[in-house]
Amino acid sequence: MRTLKRDIYDKLMQWKESSERKPLILQGARQVGKTFILKYFGEKNYENVAHYDFELDKKLNDIFEKSLEPDRIISDLSLYSGHTLEQEKTLIIFDEVQNSPNAITSLKYFNEIAPRYHIVASGSFLGFANTSAPVGNVTYKTLYPMTFDEFLSGLGENNLRGHLNKKTDYKKLNEALHKKLIGLLKQYMYVGGMPEVVSDYVDKGNYRRVRRKQNDLITAYKSDFSKYSSKVESIKISRVWDSIPRQLAKENKNFIYKDIENKKVKGSKYRDSIDWLLKGGIIIMAFQTETPELPLSAYSERNIFKIYVFDVGLLGALLNIEAKIILDGSELFSKYNGVFCENFVVQELTAHGTPEPYYWVSGNEAEVDFLIEKGGFVVPFEVKSGFNLRAKSLKVYVEEYSPSKVVRTSLKNFNNSTIYYDLPLYAISQINRI
Repeated sequence: MRTLKRDIYDKLMQWKESSERKPLILQGARQVGKTFILKYFGEKNYENVAHYDFELDKKLNDIFEKSLEPDRIISDLSLYSGHTLEQEKTLIIFDEVQNSPNAITSLKYFNEIAPRYHIVASGSFLGFANTSAPVGNVTYKTLYPMTFDEFLSGLGENNLRGHLNKKTDYKKLNEALHKKLIGLLKQYMYVGGMPEVVSDYVDKGNYRRVRRKQNDLITAYKSDFSKYSSKVESIKISRVWDSIPRQLAKENKNFIYKDIENKKVKGSKYRDSIDWLLKGGIIIMAFQTETPELPLSAYSERNIFKIYVFDVGLLGALLNIEAKIILDGSELFSKYNGVFCENFVVQELTAHGTPEPYYWVSGNEAEVDFLIEKGGFVVPFEVKSGFNLRAKSLKVYVEEYSPSKVVRTSLKNFNNSTIYYDLPLYAISQINRI
């Protein structure tokens, strides 16, 4: 399979070259490519790579049961693995480190006593570790599914991506390029951003294989429910997970507890299950607010929210969307009340620095899809699944709060008229720049 370039590679280079480098913890859901990118980065930039998998090799825990003095740990790891772990010349990888609380704690002492060792730790379920990472002694990075920009690079469309990334205004893009990007976006909506799936699609171009691999990943995630939780809790986690696509397909996408079992249930029964999925990185939550003021977190309703799937391709697999929809005009964008557009947008916003999105509701009168904090302002962000930009809710919001800028994203080209800024769906990654 083709090696896919990930944008986090440049951030890893910055970490390596930093004069204030600390041990790095790379977070992210399972199968988003953490181990692969760390090994690839190490092979390209170090003389040696020492990879220790704490899930695969349980005996590694014994090395961290004694003192956490760095030189002793390095000596024992060297003897155990046969690797010579040289300062600055070896990238040391602690993989699935959530299985060894003492290994997590040791990062504090590597930072304080032996900072010349280049250590990266990764894990898919770090939120479930029996200890927390040493605050102030580690650097955190998060790896998400491949963004649309990364998907373009994977398809060999680097020139097109570069052209888009150089854009500094809202002047319309050449119509031929605009249509090409819409076509590529439709592919991404179906394939999604899971590296294994994207790599296979780039090599084979076969949508049936894409769906098989997506279903295999979904099966693996369901297996994790029971692997990392009790039998009773895993059943509840599965119920929440299975209900998410149905809940998103509704016109009102608010997560409703009674829709999990098709009967009235207390929210407290499933809150831990939702938290499990959130810690595992496989859902994204957006919280409601009726007061669009900074900070949005202070005015949000934590018990009213929407839940999105962390990868739009997996959402399509969960809804069993047929590949032929890709070829049928814009049906994929409008299918199921525009669920794919919203999920795609929240996925892109999250990957590009909006870790906790919000949405605005005014009683039963109006709703704006997302609110984002930019430059000390609250910016309303409306998602349209087609070419029609009319939005009654947005008009209500503008009349009530008089925002200086409103972003609308749809299949339409770039445009700017008064306070309205039209950003094509394929250009969500540019929101921080333009």
